[in-house]
Amino acid sequence: MMNSRHLDLNQKSFSKTWLKNLLFLLVALATSNMSFAQTPLTQTGTPQPSSLPSVETVVQKSKTPADVQVLLINELMGYIEPCGCTIDLKLGSIERLDALIDRLQAEAPTAVLTVGSHLFDHEHIKEHSLPQEQAKAKLLRSIIASWPSDAHIDGALDVAAGKEFYQKLKNAIPLQELSKDASTQDISTAYTIIKKSNYSIGLIALKSNDQKDHKKVIDQALQAFTQAHTNFNMVISTLTRAELRILAQSYPQIQFWILGHKAQEEQQLIPIEHQIPKRYSYIIEAGDRGRHLGVIKLYGINETGTFQDPVGDRKRQLKSLELKIKMRQKFAAMSSSPFVKKGLSKLQTELATLKSSPLQTFKKQVEYQLIPISKELVSSPRVEAMVKSYQKSLQTLNMKNASQVKPPPANGNGYAGMAECSLCHPDAEVFWKETRHAHAWQTLVDANKTFDVGCVGCHVTGWQEPGGSALGHTEKLQDVQCEACHGPAAKHAEIGGGESYVKLKVPSEKCESCHNQLHSPKFNYESYLKKVIGPGHGMPLQEK
Repeated sequence: MMNSRHLDLNQKSFSKTWLKNLLFLLVALATSNMSFAQTPLTQTGTPQPSSLPSVETVVQKSKTPADVQVLLINELMGYIEPCGCTIDLKLGSIERLDALIDRLQAEAPTAVLTVGSHLFDHEHIKEHSLPQEQAKAKLLRSIIASWPSDAHIDGALDVAAGKEFYQKLKNAIPLQELSKDASTQDISTAYTIIKKSNYSIGLIALKSNDQKDHKKVIDQALQAFTQAHTNFNMVISTLTRAELRILAQSYPQIQFWILGHKAQEEQQLIPIEHQIPKRYSYIIEAGDRGRHLGVIKLYGINETGTFQDPVGDRKRQLKSLELKIKMRQKFAAMSSSPFVKKGLSKLQTELATLKSSPLQTFKKQVEYQLIPISKELVSSPRVEAMVKSYQKSLQTLNMKNASQVKPPPANGNGYAGMAECSLCHPDAEVFWKETRHAHAWQTLVDANKTFDVGCVGCHVTGWQEPGGSALGHTEKLQDVQCEACHGPAAKHAEIGGGESYVKLKVPSEKCESCHNQLHSPKFNYESYLKKVIGPGHGMPLQEK
């Protein structure tokens, strides 16, 4: 017979186990409903698993040409080529993008949409950069105008060089602009019907800087689309992600919603579920800076019903199952219950079955691919010649408008240069020469960009600072030297050292002036700092 102490312990053990199992059951029930999209239906209405391969594999293996494909270029943001030192920024090139558009056009009837801020990447352009930025804007606008663009909406950054400049540029190089007529408040110019030989697209433009009721625009547009019997409807937008999602949930008649402002590089369509009628529409994010081309391929556009996304559905189903298995494994490690292990085994079997099942096809379906603009793609000779002509013009253009070096401040604390610093800090110089900062200028020489004001500032020291450097005046301050981090040190050298007139601790903001989100998105102050400090520079000298 158990004593009361043993009974209490057993009761506690039973209670603890019971609570664990109850908690697991509740979580399992909750996660069973955590599907990211409904299982697509076959033509007979029976739930079936959908696709397994990646989008890229499906598109490459597709033997049937699409009824129509839509090419999406989001926010070039002034980029004609990759800019930055990190591996993830080696994507992009206006020359390769142009050639890819040409190639894809030959594969299927194609519509091309250009959405967002294409000309600049900053709201305010500094005076010394203005001539070059305006020249580059003309180049980009000319290239975009040479594409078979069916619709274009601009973004807020496109007026960064001044509204007058932008209006003259629009007049000189017209595009298929789609936006409200500000002078008449006519909202009919905010939508259009793109008519091709075998299909028509109802297209609506929603811009963040248009002072109008977006729902009013959509309602009026949908009436026109219904009368014209469009095959499908789309929205191109520079609204925020949240604003676009809210609108998308209210309009099941619009199948595709393009986010053209701060879009991420989403590899698949983002579903929006509608209950009445039961269907899905999709938000599409193709990134920015010309690093990717979004390609929407549509099949069965004349079939009834809604577009199915077999590839995306499969990915979402796999993600849901993997999440459930991960949670079930945690509970299996804490419980000896056969119910837990049986449930885990069932989920694992379901996942294996899903992975091995063939690609589900539908009469009416959509495939989406985000194609990286990598160095493996061929370049367009025509656009390559345009870019080289622009780059060749920079030396004359920028030197004509170059400013002189600003005079040092009243206390005389300008920039001394590496030669002065090394006199007292030879060990720091030895270490510095092994870092990438010491070879920053050579990268510009190799790329023939020593007169590109968009590049020079992050490859020299004291750029546009009093007593520092300016275009054509970089001799002693080439590379990222000591003073790029520690500040001007002419006065420090003059008085013989000490902690005066220099910054010993370098804040992350100093580094982020060059290692910013656009040029160095993976920058981490702590980990990057370790690459530029060492023996004699922030760390003790190594013993010989």
